[in-house]
Amino acid sequence: MTWVNATPEAHHVFNELDQQGLLLGLERLEEERNTSYKQRLLDVMARRAGSSYIGLINGITRELGLEIFDAIEITALTDDDGETLATYPAVVFQDTKCTLYNDFTTDDILLEIDRFELLDGSYIIKALIDTINATGYYQAAMVNGANPYARSMTIFNQSSIGTVTAESISSGGLHIRLENTNLVPGTISIRSQNLITRVSSSDNLQTGEYFIDEESGTLISAQAPADGSFIRYRYSQNTFVAQASPVIIHTIQSDDFKTKMFRQLVTDDGTSNGLPTALGADLICELLSVYPMNWGT
Repeated sequence: MTWVNATPEAHHVFNELDQQGLLLGLERLEEERNTSYKQRLLDVMARRAGSSYIGLINGITRELGLEIFDAIEITALTDDDGETLATYPAVVFQDTKCTLYNDFTTDDILLEIDRFELLDGSYIIKALIDTINATGYYQAAMVNGANPYARSMTIFNQSSIGTVTAESISSGGLHIRLENTNLVPGTISIRSQNLITRVSSSDNLQTGEYFIDEESGTLISAQAPADGSFIRYRYSQNTFVAQASPVIIHTIQSDDFKTKMFRQLVTDDGTSNGLPTALGADLICELLSVYPMNWGT
């Protein structure tokens, strides 16, 4: 009698989900279960892929079977009267920096945190949280399930300053509560046939005039906005949840990124030797690896 040892192999049976995947341009990962694949298919419409920064984050993360997740929650601290300690707080993640503002409206920066350099103290999320908490103006906390030892650069470009491009105020009455509060001064504009002039007080409003309370997000006018009226504005979130993805993307056009990759090294006599950083040189050689050549040797 002859014994044959065989190793079983998984064989996927094409089903309706795979049919949907063909329509959406998203193939099933090797040995991926229906539950996971279904969630990724639903994510195609929730987080659209594209050539933009966030489109690349969405697309690459999904294609690799990874997930975008809530990383840290940042809150602007308040005094006993409920007023924020920062004049107009804002948290901005952009390129390699996390910027905490004392007054976003005047570009008054409280602290700019470097998340890229290993030795600067905010390389991982846990260290970034400690740095934010040390300011005394903001409090940061890890979201349940997030990895405190992941690179803080996994928190992609985003801001606690939200943007509303066209909120309808048509026939909303004389007092309209907008969808958001803490509107950013100088960012508010209205498109309306009968709301023409913004005034500084809600007293004795005349035809065509309107008043906006930025803190409460309230619009008051002498007559209801006409059909087709919209308002555009930016607003501040005093409590902000920053999201992260295992995929880290940079643009070579970013000046901030250039300083990390191609910063000119200064010699002892104060002159530049014209060379990029070691990491920058590695990237250049990687890009040139399709040719039988190296750069900087």
